[in-house]
Amino acid sequence: MKRQMIRMIAMSAVIFCMASPRAAWAQAVWAQAAQAQAARAQDARAQDDETSQNNLTGAATLRYDIFTVNEDTGRFREDNWRTDQSTGGLDWLGAETKEPDEKGRKWRLDGRALYDYDYAMKLLMEKEGEYYLKLDFEGRRRYYDGSNEFWDTSLYGLAGNYAEFSDKDFYVDRRDYNIEFGITPAEDWELIFGWRRQVKDGKEVLLFGGEADGGLLPDFRGIPPVQNMRGITDTFYGEAAKTFADKYNFRFRQEFEQHHDDQLTKFVRFDPDVTSYETYDDDPGYTNWRSMFMFDSFLDEETYVTANYMYDYLNNDGTRNVILPFSGPPERFTNNRVGNSRKTNAGAVGYQKINLFPNLHFTGSVRVENSRSRSKSSGLEFGGMFEAWSEEREVRVAENIRFTYDGIARTILTFDADLEQRQVDWNENNDGERWKADVDHTDQNYEIKAVHRFNRSAKTTFAYRHNDRLRSYRNIVDDDHDEYPGFLGTYRIKGDEVLARADWRVNNRTDATLMFEFIQESIDTHVGGKTQNLEIYRGSGSISTAAASNLFVVGTFMLENYSLDTPAVGDSTFGNIAAGSRPFDFGGNSFSILLDGQYAFNSKTSCVFGYRHTEGLATVDFGGDYAYDSVALTLKHRLAANQHVSVGYQLINFNNHPGGSFDDYTANGVLLTYTCTF
Repeated sequence: MKRQMIRMIAMSAVIFCMASPRAAWAQAVWAQAAQAQAARAQDARAQDDETSQNNLTGAATLRYDIFTVNEDTGRFREDNWRTDQSTGGLDWLGAETKEPDEKGRKWRLDGRALYDYDYAMKLLMEKEGEYYLKLDFEGRRRYYDGSNEFWDTSLYGLAGNYAEFSDKDFYVDRRDYNIEFGITPAEDWELIFGWRRQVKDGKEVLLFGGEADGGLLPDFRGIPPVQNMRGITDTFYGEAAKTFADKYNFRFRQEFEQHHDDQLTKFVRFDPDVTSYETYDDDPGYTNWRSMFMFDSFLDEETYVTANYMYDYLNNDGTRNVILPFSGPPERFTNNRVGNSRKTNAGAVGYQKINLFPNLHFTGSVRVENSRSRSKSSGLEFGGMFEAWSEEREVRVAENIRFTYDGIARTILTFDADLEQRQVDWNENNDGERWKADVDHTDQNYEIKAVHRFNRSAKTTFAYRHNDRLRSYRNIVDDDHDEYPGFLGTYRIKGDEVLARADWRVNNRTDATLMFEFIQESIDTHVGGKTQNLEIYRGSGSISTAAASNLFVVGTFMLENYSLDTPAVGDSTFGNIAAGSRPFDFGGNSFSILLDGQYAFNSKTSCVFGYRHTEGLATVDFGGDYAYDSVALTLKHRLAANQHVSVGYQLINFNNHPGGSFDDYTANGVLLTYTCTF
């Protein structure tokens, strides 16, 4: 058994070493683990017996990938969440002890360590009825393209390189650490203590950006800026739980969370006569204190109840320095500060009853929340001081009701009602301009659903959902009717959704599915009438069949029609909202075809294949006119009962039709894996 424990410790040290960004620390950890293993190896060999040698079971997969990418490498990285170069390492490792060791402890280790940058480890040690210890780590890299959206720079008299950044390494690394220790006696209070750290470090390309002013042409705000960031969030928590009379479960949880970030955002700002840069230096942070009480119980075999309470105190503050260079000396917004606090009390109760009446089942819950928020900001603006503050009092009540009826043969009927009422007392003073209002939110969402099975081979599903959200503004004081949010006025969002689906087994080898979905949503405002109408039609079908004893194939087809109509009225002068009924519309069709399968040549060798084609057919400018193709083929071979190898090839091609070669790329990849079980 000691040999297995040494192996577990060594494997966990390897994964932590590969996961750590600090190579020196990683080498030190590995050296210590290696020394410990060497010091104990002789004693472990002397004490091992046949049982201990067989007590460890698991599997490991080694992997190596390499992709070559032509044209837009940044878009490839963002679309596929991976580097455009080679990567490899330990794709997956899982190991656990079959039986407890001599001290009654069981061990479990899972992890991966792929270069650049995908790492994870989960180590669990537990002694049933006494305690456990968990160590978790995960690191993942998110890539960003330097451009995001195409726009025609020639319309603004600018060079084409303004439309797209160079494909540098824009990425953010996210790392998550967690340590948790639990005391779990069978008949006493269960105690849990833990610490979690989340880190976000790198550069990301934001979706909003600078301003291009073409003189007689409308302003264009689509140049993406790049933001450098390093944020750290630490959470400390503790729990206490106990069950009384074998059915009354009580749990208390206390959390303290602290966050700090350092952000620097810089993007190009275009004026008719000068190109300049606009820079934001932000230093946001917050602390959060959260207390929770939870209770639940099965009162009998058909009755379940739950009750919860939460107190939350959030306090955040930050500073911002802004540099806005113009043709003359730069204007600086310095020492801008903002501070906010929010206190929240929330409680909820839930009830579930099986057979409220014969064949009628009920689930219901009510949640009540009361909160108070305060904020204050101050700083320099165009050489003068400004100060703003706001206060918000809020009461929110939410109800959920579900009835399920199964008294009809082979049929289940469900009715859901999700309701929420929210009252907000909003008081705001922006450098002397006041706005005070009562805002009432009334949300109603109803759904009916019917599932009917005609026989063992055929089933249908039908669902209808109605959404109605009303925002009622009652302005008490409004010094500037043209500024947000007072100018919005009362508005209403209404929508309907319909879903129809059929599943059936054609024969003992083949299954098929057909589905249709319709979504409609409109926004009507008090000040501008109907300002938006959205309609989406979706259809899909799939068929899966064992075409032969050694061949299994799945085919899927999906089609979507998307239409967004945003009528607006404005004057015809360039630089303002253009007159007409469709200035900001989006419309187009898209469809996807997928084919996947597996073919076995013999008992040792098989192949997995896949094909995907997705195409967007936009009917308005920049509405999504593109084509995406992917082909994958993998050969698998069993070397021995516990060893497998695979060789794969993948082709990915993306063609963004507008803008010439903008966003286009073709990638060819080779993937190698080796898997063994033990």
